[in-house]
Amino acid sequence: MIDGHQHFWKLARGDYPWPTENEPLLYRDYAPEELLPLLQANGVEGTVAVQAAPSMKETEYLLRLADEHQWILGVVGWLDLTSDQFYEHLKAFLKYPKFKGLRPMLQDLHDEWLFQPNVLENLELTVNEGVPLDFLIVHRQLPIVKKCMERFPQMKAVIDHFGKPDIAQQQLHPWMEDIEALASYPHLYIKMSGLVTEAKGDWTEDDFSPYVRHVVNTFGPDRMLFGSDWPVCKLAASYEEVLQLVKNQLLAHHLTQAQWASIFKDNAREFYQL
Repeated sequence: MIDGHQHFWKLARGDYPWPTENEPLLYRDYAPEELLPLLQANGVEGTVAVQAAPSMKETEYLLRLADEHQWILGVVGWLDLTSDQFYEHLKAFLKYPKFKGLRPMLQDLHDEWLFQPNVLENLELTVNEGVPLDFLIVHRQLPIVKKCMERFPQMKAVIDHFGKPDIAQQQLHPWMEDIEALASYPHLYIKMSGLVTEAKGDWTEDDFSPYVRHVVNTFGPDRMLFGSDWPVCKLAASYEEVLQLVKNQLLAHHLTQAQWASIFKDNAREFYQL
């Protein structure tokens, strides 16, 4: 099993806009030594570490951790897509075998940010280099993803956290229509991650069923990845609870053994070239 989405941070580095002191559970260091026992207890052989700060130092930090820990199979980092030096920095990171993708933090940016001329030029470079992109968005931004895929249909990309639907309010529309439209792009994947933190604090497993059912029916098991979103998930559930929730939600879909392997391992390996 591969965990396709988790984080580390070291607050003393000083470049994290979040978490803040308002999230005391998360406002401390989270290191590989704390995650490893959880992986071992749950049969997870490796992870993809995803950036949590919009800085090159964050990417360098994660790559150092990946060098130190064999089970960190890949790193999704950050680069400034508005920079004139973007390609130079990208080529430097591509020298690291475990550098596997980029994630602009679009949920924190205005909706037209991605379509600035210099950003589009640099996005084209990522497509040409075969560098996958993680879309960190909220559900109202799903049309931005569609607009980007229309421009770069060959882009290999993944939507983090189901696009953060409003599970707490059980709002399905227009999220359902947007997801269905995006599923038509064969190089676009979606992560079954970060769902518990979009739900009410007293969530039940039934709260997630319509969202999971829709993604299974549109994207299908061949383009879904499991991710724990640890340690952010701790705001709403333990590592074990997240994993059990995902497994229980998928049981209703009578997946074959090969489809289970796709969601929990093979798709992450293929998408990130682990």
